[in-house]
Amino acid sequence: MERINYDRLNELITQYKAHFGDNIASGLCKWEAVKSFQDNWDIKASDFAEMLSRSLDKCRGLIPTGSYKEIIEYAELYPEEMRCFFRSLYNERLAVNMRIETFRREIKCVNRFITKQRNTKHLQTHNVVSIYLWLRYPDKYYIYNAMTARRLFSTLDFKVKLYGISITMMMSTYELYDIIARHIAKDDQLRNMLSGALNDDCYADVAMKTLTIDFIQWVNRQTLRRD
Repeated sequence: MERINYDRLNELITQYKAHFGDNIASGLCKWEAVKSFQDNWDIKASDFAEMLSRSLDKCRGLIPTGSYKEIIEYAELYPEEMRCFFRSLYNERLAVNMRIETFRREIKCVNRFITKQRNTKHLQTHNVVSIYLWLRYPDKYYIYNAMTARRLFSTLDFKVKLYGISITMMMSTYELYDIIARHIAKDDQLRNMLSGALNDDCYADVAMKTLTIDFIQWVNRQTLRRD
C-alpha cells in the first residue's frame, strides 16, 4: 500500500513548476537565510550573542519577532548557557526528538528564572526550533508548522495518526517531508529550474530540502485559498 497519494503529489508538483518563476522571486529569502547562517555560525565565537544575532539576521521574516527577540535576549544575558544549549541541539549523535525537547526544556528554565513566574510560556516553539535545525543542517531538516503539516497530511492521504502539536507530530511530519523530498530530488526539470533561480547569496540546496519546504508552503497557500 502506498503511504501517500503519489498521483496527487505529482499533480501538485506540476502546478508548482507552472508557477515557479513568480513564486521563487519572493521566496529566495529562505535560501539566503541558510547561506547567511552557514557563513556566520561559529559555536566557539567569543561573543556568542553577537554571533547568534548575526547568524539569524536574515531569518527575521521566518522567525516570529517575539521569538527572535527572546532568543537574542537570553543569549545576551546567559551566553555560555545558551552556547551549551545550542551545542546540544546540534549534536547529531543524539536523537533529534530528544534534542528538541531538551532545548525547549532548558529555555523554559531560563524563562522561569528571568520572569520569576512559574507558569509563564517561552516563545521557542517546535516551529522555531525546527528553523534553528534547518539553518544548521539544511540538507537534513525542514521548517515545521503543525497546521501546514495537518493540511498536507490530508491532501496527500498520508497514512499516519496525528497527535496534536507534540514532538510525535513533528517527527511524523519530518517522515512525510522526507518522502516528498526524495520524490522531488528525482525531478531533473525542477532541479534545473532551481539552479537557474539561485544567486551567489543563496545556499546551493543540492539535496533540495529547502525547495521541498518552499513547495510545501506553496501547497499550503493553495489549500487556504480554496478553503
